[in-house]
Amino acid sequence: MQGPIRPIAAMLFFTGLLVSVTTVAVWAEHVNDNNSYDKDDIPSIFKEGGIIKGSQLIIGTDDKDFIVGSLLADTIFAKEADDEIQSSEGQDQVFAGPGSDTIQSGLENDQAFGEEGDDNVVGGPSDDFVDGGSGNDHLYGGFGDDQLRGGSGADYFNCGEDTDEVKDFKPEQGDLVEPNCEIVLR
Repeated sequence: MQGPIRPIAAMLFFTGLLVSVTTVAVWAEHVNDNNSYDKDDIPSIFKEGGIIKGSQLIIGTDDKDFIVGSLLADTIFAKEADDEIQSSEGQDQVFAGPGSDTIQSGLENDQAFGEEGDDNVVGGPSDDFVDGGSGNDHLYGGFGDDQLRGGSGADYFNCGEDTDEVKDFKPEQGDLVEPNCEIVLR
């Protein structure tokens, strides 16, 4: 094995700032509680039947969390409560879960899903996909050519500096859009 060997919990702590983490299952041959690995030794991380390769899985709690992503391509599940999530480097996916959450996209082309609740979702400097989900959401494009989708509820769209597209503007739901947005009709 090359490089430093650390327990899984230490890898999570040193690669991303978390309030707390629930169980992460690691797939490898002959895994037990005393095994240690570096990032090159972990072939896959499983979450609810899916495989996430070459990335980090971060899971929040049912309480209010403040989660900052790692330098890897993260998949972040914030779960319950009113959480604040900041993705970092790598092409991240953020799933805020129920609650009135705040998501700040990171440096790469990220996907941010507010899901249930009245969320604030902000795109980063790259080309991001921002989805508010259900609830009355505020969606901000940031820099880059972003795609914004409000979902159900009365949503507010504010596009960024580049060419952002609003994918589901519905004035009959109470949606509001700033004039700097391009509305895409399907």
